[in-house]
Amino acid sequence: MLRIRRVREPRGLVLVVEGALTAGTVPVLEAECTEGLGEEGTVLLDLRDVNYVDGAGVKLVRRLGKFGVEVARSSQVVRELIEG
Repeated sequence: MLRIRRVREPRGLVLVVEGALTAGTVPVLEAECTEGLGEEGTVLLDLRDVNYVDGAGVKLVRRLGKFGVEVARSSQVVRELIEG
């Protein structure tokens, strides 16, 4: 299960993500990021409460980075997975 909460901060839209980022939930986060980029221009991901990331989740976060989506917060384990 994946939950996403939107928080507007001075730096842009923060998507607070909770749960598992897997092949089954990737489309949900991708849609939220795409919508947020269109509305706000800047999207930051708070992944502190993500408890599992599979290969599809890692690929998504890396791909989103190419479009300007920034990981603002994450656990050490998630950060290491994303940075490779």
